[in-house]
Amino acid sequence: DMYREQDKTLQIFTAGVAMKVVKETAQRWNLAHPERQAEVHVGGSIDLVRRILAGARCDVLVTADDTIISRLLVPHHAKGYITFASNKMVVSATPGNHISSEDWKEKLLASDATFYHQNPYGDPSGYRAVMTLMLGNAVEDGLGDRLLAHPGHIGMDSALTLRTAPAYQYAIEYYSAAASRGAEFAELPAEMDLSDPSKADLYATATFA
Repeated sequence: DMYREQDKTLQIFTAGVAMKVVKETAQRWNLAHPERQAEVHVGGSIDLVRRILAGARCDVLVTADDTIISRLLVPHHAKGYITFASNKMVVSATPGNHISSEDWKEKLLASDATFYHQNPYGDPSGYRAVMTLMLGNAVEDGLGDRLLAHPGHIGMDSALTLRTAPAYQYAIEYYSAAASRGAEFAELPAEMDLSDPSKADLYATATFA
């Protein structure tokens, strides 16, 4: 209500993983509600929350990690939230490269391999990718450490973006992102992919600040 006289738009912040469905929904909303047009802003979930905490007006937040709402926004900036989807981590191949659920370890550990993930300091996809790599130790002794220290591991530099990152062969990302692009990808063991609620205690052993 405090913005009613100066701005009648509906401000929607969305994580990139939900960008397609949010933009399609906003288009339908705008056709039905000419009096309150929706504007969609896309970014990493942590970066979007930082904008809200800095005073940016947001009416609807669609984030890739519900825990940052409960930890950072409730009760002062949000009354609550609903969880409407789940996901898992996979390893996808860029065009011209190939990977499968049978050979992903060999492909990533090859001396000339390069693999990328989003910025872990601003995007849940990024810090979940880091934790996925860490959890490789639960699949094979030392595997996670070797992947994290691999010279072809790209993404820990907070200044890098998808546009400025050097060329890479593989990406650790959400299943939904890889599937929506039609990319070739490898499914990871449940011990690594963060999708199995029964393995919550194992997942909690991988942390990123």
